[in-house]
Amino acid sequence: MSSSRSRRFPVTVTKLPVTRCQICRRTVAYRPGSSLSEVLTEHYRRAHPEALGLPAAARRIEWMSAAAGGRGVLASTSSSSASAAI
Repeated sequence: MSSSRSRRFPVTVTKLPVTRCQICRRTVAYRPGSSLSEVLTEHYRRAHPEALGLPAAARRIEWMSAAAGGRGVLASTSSSSASAAI
């Protein structure tokens, strides 16, 4: 019988404070020191834009901007290949 040697890598486990979304009951974690309202607002922008009263075009633009890491990429909702740098 051969014994397999398992490699162990150092792992850091951080317990983050969490809260629940009142609409979808999803758990939302946030870093200590960051604003809870800021984290929940970002969750609502992504998951429930209608609850914030955002129009459909604005939701698509905000999502593409966040997905691009805030690099100023603007995506049009009418054309799938339209992208422009701001």
